[in-house]
Amino acid sequence: MKRIAGYVALVTVVPLAMLLTLEGLASMAIMARHAMEARPQPPFPHVVHDTLIGWVGQPNVALPNAFGPHLSLTHDARGLRVHPPAPAASDAGDHRIVCSGGSLVYGAGVADSQTMCADLEQALPGVRTIDMAGEGYGIDQAYLRYQRDGGERAGGEGPHPLHLLAFTQADVERITRASDRGFARPSLAVRDGRLVASNLPLPEPKSSDRWEDGSSVLAESRLMRAIERRTGWSDASRTRQRERAWSLAQALVHDLDGLDRARGSRLVLVYLPALSDLRPGGSDARRAAFAASSARAGIPFIDLTPAMRTMSPDSVDWLFITPSALPVRGLAGHYSAAGHRWVAARIAERLLAAPDLARAIGGAP
Repeated sequence: MKRIAGYVALVTVVPLAMLLTLEGLASMAIMARHAMEARPQPPFPHVVHDTLIGWVGQPNVALPNAFGPHLSLTHDARGLRVHPPAPAASDAGDHRIVCSGGSLVYGAGVADSQTMCADLEQALPGVRTIDMAGEGYGIDQAYLRYQRDGGERAGGEGPHPLHLLAFTQADVERITRASDRGFARPSLAVRDGRLVASNLPLPEPKSSDRWEDGSSVLAESRLMRAIERRTGWSDASRTRQRERAWSLAQALVHDLDGLDRARGSRLVLVYLPALSDLRPGGSDARRAAFAASSARAGIPFIDLTPAMRTMSPDSVDWLFITPSALPVRGLAGHYSAAGHRWVAARIAERLLAAPDLARAIGGAP
């Protein structure tokens, strides 16, 4: 019986092990090929290198079908995304809002008139918005862009009483990343109580980074995932990295609040829920701590996660671009046009419900 069992093991286990090995090698080869073929394309279309931020929008872009039929993309002379002003916004006077953030604020995947910044003008009659967000930005890049270009005449306009910094968990965690597909990113650190970037000026983007490609392929392999599950190393490492990112984010917000106050503006923070936020998880505690620290500093913090969690799953689906969308261009998980409208409506409600913020934009006596 032992001999028979040995034969059975030999003819079943060995071929199975060989099959799994071949499958693993094949998957790694496919991932490596995809990684090599994906370069040297820039991480985001229509950007140019910037020595402070990494990249900014290419100036004077006007593409009527950038993201699909009738999904336009327009940049002004400074590379800022622009949208047709709402009728009442032409008489906005000093009632302006600057929107800072990453891809969701920028409106990747939707037309100029469908971004949350554009929708805010519809939801807040008499207000003009200026979109200073960038596709793929972390909050560090949004901060540096506003610090440099968001002064009294942000976007070529007059002073702005409100500055919205809207972000996702991913936008916060990008603070700890050194590069993004060939583009170097700023490295922020707190020194002597001040937030500083330590690696400026940023170099020109690389056409290819084989080490980064190889590392990403290895990290996605089944072997590494199995090792991570068994040891828990990856979870512990990611937790430390996330905690560091959120700690840096608090220092960034404190610095940004001081900058806004010096400019006569009011900083308002907005947390934008992604699909990963729809169920309770590890980000809840970080957001709660972030909200508490913002409250102690007197900075309004609008978290849209609870409101989105009350929606039915089929309703939430309409707020996001799905993998089956045509075309999707890697934008699955970004807000759809309906998602931008929903976010803008919720932000407008919260702004108008706070008397001091409402007065700043002419919405309350």
